[in-house]
Amino acid sequence: MLEKMDTKFDPEEVIEEFDMLTNDTERVQKETLQKLLEKNDSTEYLKKWGFNERTDNESFEAFVPLVSHKDLEPCIHRMVDGDTSPIFTGKPIATISLSSGTTQGKPKFVTFNNELMETTMQIYKTFFTIRNRSVSMLENMDTKFDLEKIIKEFEMLTKDAERVQKETLQKILEENGSTGYLKKWDLNGRTDHESFKGFVPLFTNKDLEPYIQRMVDGDTSPIFTGKPITTISLSSGTTQEKSKFVLFNNELMESTMQICKTFFAFRNRVQKENLQKILEENGSTEYLKKWGLNGRIDHESIKAFVPLVTHKDLEPYIQRMVDGDTSPILTGKPITTISLSSGTTQGKPKFVPFNNELIEFTMQIYKTFFAFRNRLCSSVYYKRIFSSY
Repeated sequence: MLEKMDTKFDPEEVIEEFDMLTNDTERVQKETLQKLLEKNDSTEYLKKWGFNERTDNESFEAFVPLVSHKDLEPCIHRMVDGDTSPIFTGKPIATISLSSGTTQGKPKFVTFNNELMETTMQIYKTFFTIRNRSVSMLENMDTKFDLEKIIKEFEMLTKDAERVQKETLQKILEENGSTGYLKKWDLNGRTDHESFKGFVPLFTNKDLEPYIQRMVDGDTSPIFTGKPITTISLSSGTTQEKSKFVLFNNELMESTMQICKTFFAFRNRVQKENLQKILEENGSTEYLKKWGLNGRIDHESIKAFVPLVTHKDLEPYIQRMVDGDTSPILTGKPITTISLSSGTTQGKPKFVPFNNELIEFTMQIYKTFFAFRNRLCSSVYYKRIFSSY
């Protein structure tokens, strides 16, 4: 169906609309909010907060509090139980879906009316269009930014990580020395890392929540940053079973984009090299022969010949290995270990076959993770920097 999706919508038109909307997000968000309030001003939920048919965003900010899905569950369960009154939306609920349950350990009911279904489909269209454009542009990504230049810059910075971290900390302190948070710890304009170590204690996101909440509530004074906060986002809530507010100013947005560029630059190069290595080692397997690769080891051929699959598609092959078949089915090297997954994604454990190389690779991932964690947090002041993110 994805291959034929261009007959349903024009990818370039979708991208143009997305670019137009995201170039003026404040106006679009205000207009969207006003439209939502006009359509749903008679609902029980808005009436509860004394909204009284107001449709301006200032009133919405003043009267309607920030809530989580948990706060809305009693109202949602009424709809699940068949209540058709206008609780949240003026238009009737047409579909009730279940989330995957990954964020809080249990699935949640998600309600849709027809208009929300259309909006959701538009989001998917936009996602697939942008993704397909990004993937097709990987070969020509140097027209947007120089992959090798980004990789060289990253390697240069990581070769002298201690110096870079000290300079970064000094720059942060110089730009934010007048903020309420740093003044609280009597830094008094000091911008050296020794003073930071001596005066500013270790903290977690929880310690900062009162300050963050003030900014969410509209406090524009320099609490954390000398530059104004332009965007407030919500985390997925996977680490502490609840979403957290994440604050951005323009400089942090640029840094985040630079991280993304670096990630894509490395990913593009490393994925091609890894894919070629995998094809070289496993080109003679039953699975690859099935798709007519015939010894090809370039990524263009695997895209053209080998379809996307899920674990379920591979289960017949895996079951043969579980039952003792030692022929080269999926890997050229023999399977030495078969593990069971935790079963969280589909409600039942899955067999995961390993050969020795894959076991070593998995161990290398763990080693790399711990090595980086220990290097980045090897001293007190590094911990202070990174524990806040």
